[in-house]
Amino acid sequence: MSAASDNTTSVGVTWWALAWRTLWRDARAGELRLLVVAVVLGVAALSSVSFLADRLNAGLQRDARQLLGGDAVVVSDMVGAGLAYAVA
Repeated sequence: MSAASDNTTSVGVTWWALAWRTLWRDARAGELRLLVVAVVLGVAALSSVSFLADRLNAGLQRDARQLLGGDAVVVSDMVGAGLAYAVA
């Protein structure tokens, strides 16, 4: 078989012509618009969730020292001498 016969149907119409004809029919019927709207909403939802996760990660990285440093407590019986550190 030659490369030209792999790309045509028994009637002689190429697969690309058939695909474009089907695409045009779906576009006129309104089904293509629904597909485009669904893809746009899916991409928007995924990118907004990714953006939120990225901002949360950046905020936790920025405040990590304060969050970890909040557990250290300084305990002393005397003022200015013999400071002992305890972890609460």
